[in-house]
Amino acid sequence: SDSGSGASSGTRDSASGCGPRSSTRICVVYTIAWAPSASSSGAAGSGTKATRGSPGTGAARGSGSLTAAAGLERLSARNNLLTDLDALAGKSMLEDLDITANAVVSLAPLVDATPLRSLLAAGNQIADLAPLAGAAELRELVLDGNPLAQGLGPLAPLTELHTLSVRATGITELTTVAPAALAFLYASDNPIADLT
Repeated sequence: SDSGSGASSGTRDSASGCGPRSSTRICVVYTIAWAPSASSSGAAGSGTKATRGSPGTGAARGSGSLTAAAGLERLSARNNLLTDLDALAGKSMLEDLDITANAVVSLAPLVDATPLRSLLAAGNQIADLAPLAGAAELRELVLDGNPLAQGLGPLAPLTELHTLSVRATGITELTTVAPAALAFLYASDNPIADLT
């Protein structure tokens, strides 16, 4: 059983630092959270987005658009109302991205994020994985609950992929996602009839 796996949750602590590369360049980390509005009317569904930079050395203070954060390395934006990732286009230093539980449809803005090592994107509306084909360093990919009607073919070049979770995505085969590095594969609740 894979019910106890941490792959589907994939929680990242954006304030924990920027890894080994932080000693050689400014580290930029953002966390975006959806907070209830403090409005006295108390209307349901109202809210505000709070964006903050990590308190670490050289961290950006998120007072504006992420478009200007050219050095962004890690972004946690789970449980928000995101429908696109356009602000991440051209982020060639992005390594860790958590967009769990949003409404994102396309990963196209990530085509230049070649250093990407972890993408947690469960609970979105992603159907096409082609923009990830060039993410040669990708090791952790969580896509549970996305309508992957076009299959996992674009993941074939990802030889460093170590953890892949594609629960309840509608995929029918796994033959294209078996690199030597793959150690954890979660594919429950799909119409898969053959593991060969």
